[in-house]
Amino acid sequence: MLSRGLRIVSFLTGLCLILFVHNDPPFTHPLLAQTDQMQRVIELTNEIRMANGLSPLKRNDNLQQAAIYIVEDNANRNTLSHIDSLGRSIGQRFPDFGYFYSVAAENLAAGYNSPEEVINGWMSSSGHREPDSSLTSSTR
Repeated sequence: MLSRGLRIVSFLTGLCLILFVHNDPPFTHPLLAQTDQMQRVIELTNEIRMANGLSPLKRNDNLQQAAIYIVEDNANRNTLSHIDSLGRSIGQRFPDFGYFYSVAAENLAAGYNSPEEVINGWMSSSGHREPDSSLTSSTR
């Protein structure tokens, strides 16, 4: 069983995968249940995006399944990586989970205790604040 801290990190890692893709598949499914923390990260991210004149991001079940997978995979290896244990990046993982896209990005977080801390960490990172960032740009 994962420790509480690792579960939070794992959850946030997974959520980050969910948030930063802009193409919805041509079909829809009922959304999986989400926690209040997941919803809060989505809300905070969308506040930043809308403040930058961008449309809000939407949740997608296929992406959530891909996120759950990478969360568990990272937790089992006690790491935080964009590459899973099978050697797949998001470019390979997303289609394997039935999600096809034109542009995708992935933000991971570890060591934070709340959604607000995660967002603050991303916004304090030049890599997440750059013009092509999924937080502040429509190009990702």
